[in-house]
Amino acid sequence: YRTETDQIDGVVLTFVDITRRRAAEEALRASEERLRLLIESVEDYAIITFSADNRVTSWNAGAERTFGYREAEIIGQDGALLFAPEDRAAGVPAQELAQVVESGRAEDERWHLRKDGRRFFASGVMTRLRDATQPGFVKVLRALTERREAEEALRRAHDELEQRVQERTEALVAANRALEAESAQRRE
Repeated sequence: YRTETDQIDGVVLTFVDITRRRAAEEALRASEERLRLLIESVEDYAIITFSADNRVTSWNAGAERTFGYREAEIIGQDGALLFAPEDRAAGVPAQELAQVVESGRAEDERWHLRKDGRRFFASGVMTRLRDATQPGFVKVLRALTERREAEEALRRAHDELEQRVQERTEALVAANRALEAESAQRRE
């Protein structure tokens, strides 16, 4: 900052040039606005922030699309609401938070619950927010139900094919034995 002091008839006036500070504040506001727009425009990934006590503090369009809750409905709710009932009963939400506190991150692939009760399979990572004024967590999650279902269908098809190959092999071995026995009878 640059200051100038003038004295006029016993009055001291001090002027502080705040041009740089205002420019820095404006640049920070613009940067924060770009980040907000980026997060809000991501629709393929749910980006959710939580307070230190696991309350939802922010919710992007991807989270709304993935979970079905509007932002106004979910802000302030316990993050455990997003887990399947059996995971809540097993303490998985608390375990995930404990892992984040201990190691800085927790990755998971599991079934989650939409507002309408439908389940979906998702892969996510939760990390600590590095904001000393408001400690909390951020989770980035992507629904992978279609991929999971395709992988499961592929696994079932592979298992069925293996079963058919085994059955055909057994049938060929039996037919081969029958031919060998018939051939041995003819030679006698």
